[in-house]
Amino acid sequence: MRRLLLTVVCLALVLPGGWAATAVADPSAGPTTVVRQAVADTAAACRRNLPVSDEQCAAVPMAPAVSERAIVAYEKGAVHRALQLQYELGNDLPLRTAPWLGTHNSFNTTARAASLSGSDSNQQLSMTDQLRIDVRSLEVDAHWFPSAKAGGAYAPVTCHARGADQKHAGCTDEPLLETELAPVATWLKAHRDQVVLLYLEDHLESSAGYAAAAAAVRKALGPLLYAPGGDRCTALPMDLTRWQVLAAGKQVVVMSTCAAGAGWNGLIYDDAARAKDETGPAGYGDKGSCDPARAPSAFDSRLLRVFEDSTALSATVEQGSEPITPGRAGALARCAVDITGFDQLLPDDGRLAASVWSWAPGQPSAGGCVVQRADSRWHAVACKGQRAFACRTPDGAWHLGRPRPIAAVASCPRGSTFDVPRYGYEGQRLAAAMSAAGVREAWLCYGRNELGRFSACREEDL
Repeated sequence: MRRLLLTVVCLALVLPGGWAATAVADPSAGPTTVVRQAVADTAAACRRNLPVSDEQCAAVPMAPAVSERAIVAYEKGAVHRALQLQYELGNDLPLRTAPWLGTHNSFNTTARAASLSGSDSNQQLSMTDQLRIDVRSLEVDAHWFPSAKAGGAYAPVTCHARGADQKHAGCTDEPLLETELAPVATWLKAHRDQVVLLYLEDHLESSAGYAAAAAAVRKALGPLLYAPGGDRCTALPMDLTRWQVLAAGKQVVVMSTCAAGAGWNGLIYDDAARAKDETGPAGYGDKGSCDPARAPSAFDSRLLRVFEDSTALSATVEQGSEPITPGRAGALARCAVDITGFDQLLPDDGRLAASVWSWAPGQPSAGGCVVQRADSRWHAVACKGQRAFACRTPDGAWHLGRPRPIAAVASCPRGSTFDVPRYGYEGQRLAAAMSAAGVREAWLCYGRNELGRFSACREEDL
């Protein structure tokens, strides 16, 4: 499979007027990525076909650290705990501001059976394992293509390939859409407090394709779907919160493109808002700076997705994509970016730790109260001493109440309430307000509501 892909790439580079018309930004990016992908494929073939442990397969030189042991270690670690707490904090935020840790082409993983399109993967973990390391936004490409798994008939399949206008070039015998989504449903049923935002990139071609895809998604996810119903095109509800989804007994929100096809528009929300503001990571700094051309305030009311593309095809032929480094991941978490699109995400990936905008490393530790310090990070401390209060007005502006003991809740200035940042940009705004006021530590109103989930606390929570 790898040899076939490389042959296609080499031919494209020499054909006049073909893909070679696009210049390569970094001459070394293509060969480096090809080698990396070949090593990843070798390790994946080892995991699939040899009677050895996944740790032994990961020992292949330059191989990605893909193993059950690594995932279990992550699930027991501080980064996982911090990201879980951040996720809970965002449960009552509207879609326009709620953060979603996500992967790009989540389905295109070496964890699947070998195929032509899968030989140039975006991921190494299965979608279930991506969920285990705190991914909550998944992307799946659905194509209307003849499938041996459907007896040779056209069916909605998941492959990383060209669109309908290019005859779905790259699709061969990939899994059916229903098969791909079924493990996601299994994981969600075991984690009833979690919500997944599913982006279906559709190449379904015809009303028959859309109807079949709608039936496949409903069969796989059925009772978990928070869907608009009816047959009209419904815009993604930007005021929808995860709590509302959970309160309805649902766990999956699907966004895609409206189209004709029985049941399709009643299943998905139109993703024009996502498509309008989707970008690569260019402009975000490795030291955590926001993109000056895309100020956080400008995107604080819109749905912004930033993604990368690590495939050899992209690096060799299609100009490539700038990577999301750990530094940039930290910037995305703090700069009002709603959805990340990481490639090659693994449990030991530094970008996961960098996505923690709230708790300091190793936190939360034992302590009954929470403070934000001058570096914008949070610490659990004993409920003693006097500190300024983090207070917020209805328009979102932060003010610092005078230093008082934590029990003195009424210390917030008139018109503001004791509060806590819910996502990274709010934390940065509080840090700026603290700096302007010369405050190095501020009490945060960090408590649990009546449902037991973290949220802004009230006086009775203290």
